[in-house]
Amino acid sequence: MDVQRGELVTDDAGRMVEAKGGILFIDEAERLVNNPNPCGRDVLEEIMALLGDASDVTVIFAGYRKDLVKLYNINEGLERRIHMEIHLDDYKPHELMRIFMDKAENHAGYKFIYNTNRESFQANLQERFNTTFMQKTIPRYNAGLVDHLMNSAAAAIATRAAEDENVDRKLLIEQDVEQAFKQLEKRLQKRKTG
Repeated sequence: MDVQRGELVTDDAGRMVEAKGGILFIDEAERLVNNPNPCGRDVLEEIMALLGDASDVTVIFAGYRKDLVKLYNINEGLERRIHMEIHLDDYKPHELMRIFMDKAENHAGYKFIYNTNRESFQANLQERFNTTFMQKTIPRYNAGLVDHLMNSAAAAIATRAAEDENVDRKLLIEQDVEQAFKQLEKRLQKRKTG
């Protein structure tokens, strides 16, 4: 069972019963306690009771490492009840490039028009994910960067289409991706500076 904080907070007892004999996956688990609503702490207490009583349930807390450490610090008993931790490395630029290509072609249905060729385009895309700014940003966004880039690319296509009604909205040109990166970096830098 995959749940978000809001689902647990509104129906914690029912969700805990459903998890018995199975897996309870809590995405963004740190949100249980990084919220002024005290219900998250109550849910954490219920989970601790579940972990203490039930041997037939697996609870997976997902989140960023530093945030999960804060979660452990809320209740000393939680960390000792967790028997295994798995840390997943951040995506590398070549992996983000592949994810972008897959999402663009196989999920969004874009067709690419390359200035030179596919390999050159992919190399340039990988270099863009490898800039100093992106390297600092990847740990916080990971593959979410690709989603932001896809949205920015769609906006770049829309801009072209506003200027020329004959633009095929499923054709992605290299300039669209370049413009998308510029917009993404500008937006993310603005977030950092407030």
